[in-house]
Amino acid sequence: MRLKLVERAIVLALATYSGLYVTLSQPDTFIPCSLNSHFQMLLRAPHYRVGGAAAEIAFGPLSWLDRKLRPNYWASRQPLPGMTVEEANAATARDQRGGFSGFVPSSGL
Repeated sequence: MRLKLVERAIVLALATYSGLYVTLSQPDTFIPCSLNSHFQMLLRAPHYRVGGAAAEIAFGPLSWLDRKLRPNYWASRQPLPGMTVEEANAATARDQRGGFSGFVPSSGL
Protein backbone atom coordinates (compact mmCIF):
# COMPACT_ATOMS: atom_id res chain seq x y z
CA MET A 1 0.00 0.00 0.00
CA ARG A 2 2.83 2.40 0.85
CA LEU A 3 4.54 1.71 -2.49
CA LYS A 4 1.42 2.72 -4.41
CA LEU A 5 1.37 6.02 -2.52
CA VAL A 6 4.99 6.69 -3.48
CA GLU A 7 4.27 5.76 -7.11
CA ARG A 8 1.31 8.15 -7.20
CA ALA A 9 3.40 10.93 -5.68
CA ILE A 10 6.11 10.43 -8.31
CA VAL A 11 3.59 10.40 -11.16
CA LEU A 12 1.93 13.53 -9.76
CA ALA A 13 5.29 15.31 -9.41
CA LEU A 14 6.29 14.42 -13.01
CA ALA A 15 2.90 15.52 -14.34
CA THR A 16 3.16 18.82 -12.46
CA TYR A 17 6.73 19.39 -13.68
CA SER A 18 5.74 18.65 -17.29
CA GLY A 19 2.63 20.79 -17.02
CA LEU A 20 4.61 23.74 -15.68
CA TYR A 21 7.13 23.35 -18.52
CA VAL A 22 4.38 23.47 -21.14
CA THR A 23 2.57 26.33 -19.40
CA LEU A 24 5.64 28.51 -18.77
CA SER A 25 7.42 27.85 -22.07
CA GLN A 26 7.10 30.74 -24.49
CA PRO A 27 7.01 29.24 -27.99
CA ASP A 28 8.52 30.89 -31.04
CA THR A 29 11.29 32.70 -29.19
CA PHE A 30 14.30 33.31 -31.42
CA ILE A 31 17.75 34.69 -30.61
CA PRO A 32 20.50 35.89 -33.00
CA CYS A 33 22.87 33.22 -34.31
CA SER A 34 26.41 34.50 -34.67
CA LEU A 35 28.89 33.18 -37.22
CA ASN A 36 32.15 35.14 -37.46
CA SER A 37 30.49 37.90 -35.40
CA HIS A 38 27.83 38.50 -38.06
CA PHE A 39 24.16 37.91 -37.35
CA GLN A 40 22.22 36.45 -40.29
CA MET A 41 19.75 34.05 -38.74
CA LEU A 42 17.63 33.78 -35.65
CA LEU A 43 17.68 30.42 -33.82
CA ARG A 44 14.82 29.03 -31.75
CA ALA A 45 15.70 29.17 -28.05
CA PRO A 46 13.96 28.06 -24.87
CA HIS A 47 12.39 30.96 -23.02
CA TYR A 48 10.06 30.96 -20.04
CA ARG A 49 7.34 33.47 -19.16
CA VAL A 50 8.58 33.76 -15.56
CA GLY A 51 11.54 32.55 -13.56
CA GLY A 52 14.44 33.74 -15.72
CA ALA A 53 17.68 31.88 -15.04
CA ALA A 54 16.07 29.79 -12.29
CA ALA A 55 13.48 28.49 -14.77
CA GLU A 56 16.23 27.67 -17.27
CA ILE A 57 18.01 25.60 -14.63
CA ALA A 58 14.84 23.97 -13.29
CA PHE A 59 13.54 23.03 -16.73
CA GLY A 60 16.96 22.15 -18.20
CA PRO A 61 16.40 18.38 -18.13
CA LEU A 62 12.95 18.65 -19.70
CA SER A 63 14.24 21.14 -22.28
CA TRP A 64 17.00 18.65 -23.19
CA LEU A 65 14.41 15.88 -23.57
CA ASP A 66 12.19 18.19 -25.66
CA ARG A 67 15.12 18.86 -28.04
CA LYS A 68 15.67 15.11 -28.41
CA LEU A 69 11.99 14.39 -29.06
CA ARG A 70 11.37 17.35 -31.42
CA PRO A 71 14.69 18.09 -33.21
CA ASN A 72 13.04 19.67 -36.28
CA TYR A 73 11.14 22.16 -34.14
CA TRP A 74 14.29 23.23 -32.27
CA ALA A 75 16.47 23.30 -35.42
CA SER A 76 14.23 25.83 -37.17
CA ARG A 77 15.69 29.23 -38.00
CA GLN A 78 14.33 32.56 -39.19
CA PRO A 79 16.09 35.27 -41.17
CA LEU A 80 16.67 38.64 -39.58
CA PRO A 81 13.90 41.17 -40.10
CA GLY A 82 14.30 42.75 -43.52
CA MET A 83 16.14 39.75 -45.00
CA THR A 84 14.72 36.99 -47.12
CA VAL A 85 15.46 33.37 -46.32
CA GLU A 86 17.62 33.18 -49.46
CA GLU A 87 19.69 36.23 -48.44
CA ALA A 88 20.21 34.87 -44.93
CA ASN A 89 21.22 31.43 -46.23
CA ALA A 90 23.65 32.99 -48.71
CA ALA A 91 25.21 35.17 -46.00
CA THR A 92 25.50 32.21 -43.64
CA ALA A 93 27.14 30.05 -46.34
CA ARG A 94 29.55 32.89 -47.21
CA ASP A 95 30.59 33.24 -43.56
CA GLN A 96 31.05 29.47 -43.20
CA ARG A 97 33.46 29.59 -46.17
CA GLY A 98 35.41 32.41 -44.52
CA GLY A 99 33.97 35.14 -46.70
CA PHE A 100 34.72 38.01 -44.30
CA SER A 101 36.10 40.90 -46.32
CA GLY A 102 36.66 43.50 -43.62
CA PHE A 103 39.94 45.02 -42.46
CA VAL A 104 41.99 42.87 -40.08
CA PRO A 105 45.05 44.67 -38.67
CA SER A 106 48.34 42.80 -38.78
CA SER A 107 50.19 41.95 -35.60
CA GLY A 108 53.05 44.30 -36.62
CA LEU A 109 50.95 47.44 -36.15
